[in-house]
Amino acid sequence: MKFGKKLVESGLTRSRFGNVSFRKDEDLMIISRRGSMLDELEGQLVEVPIFRTSELDGEASIELPMHRRIYMKTPASFVFHAHPLFAVVLSLLTEEREIRPLDAESRSYLERIPIIEGEAGSRELAESAAEILSSFPGAIIRGHGAVARGASAAEAYEILWAIEQACRIKYLVDLLRR
Repeated sequence: MKFGKKLVESGLTRSRFGNVSFRKDEDLMIISRRGSMLDELEGQLVEVPIFRTSELDGEASIELPMHRRIYMKTPASFVFHAHPLFAVVLSLLTEEREIRPLDAESRSYLERIPIIEGEAGSRELAESAAEILSSFPGAIIRGHGAVARGASAAEAYEILWAIEQACRIKYLVDLLRR
């Protein structure tokens, strides 16, 4: 999947930080394997059911529960989870439950960016992410990264970029206003 490589090359995440998936059909998804490098995904994808567990779940990314719930609750065809630096930093600096983009470009994708809670791989995170992504195309996971859904890989990638762009601009504006 070329978008795993794009996520790394564009600086939205590091090679082993994050995961990607796409809906193969109504009940199947393809997801990156646990510990795989996003910029070298050939042979590192696993097919698992969406609506039930399988013997291959242990090979899939630790965020499999989150991807599953998002596919169950949204019409998403692609789900990308990355660790954009400024999104993580801002989520740790604020007590707020959302970030409002200051720049016009980011606002064209997201009027506001929800910040959700939950430990990596947890049921709480899976539920929170699916609930928020049923209304928003992307969100920040406090202290953990960002997640985006899309009808296409390009759309999910653009949403992650819009989140990081909004966070970079807000961080710099807040810093320079001090």
